[in-house]
Amino acid sequence: MQGRTSAATNMMINLPQVGASMLAAALLGLVDYRVLISAMTALCLVSVVPLVLRSRVAEAPVA
Repeated sequence: MQGRTSAATNMMINLPQVGASMLAAALLGLVDYRVLISAMTALCLVSVVPLVLRSRVAEAPVA
């Protein structure tokens, strides 16, 4: 029973990672790597905005 549970858990953990690697390899074959790096940079910068806004709200003094 433990072997089957462990195998199922490993599949659930590893399958999305393999899929992401396959998608990344396909994108590298279709799109220039400089475009992908620019897109990831923009996505990372956009994802920082809510964190900065949340920290400013937390620092605001309550009157």
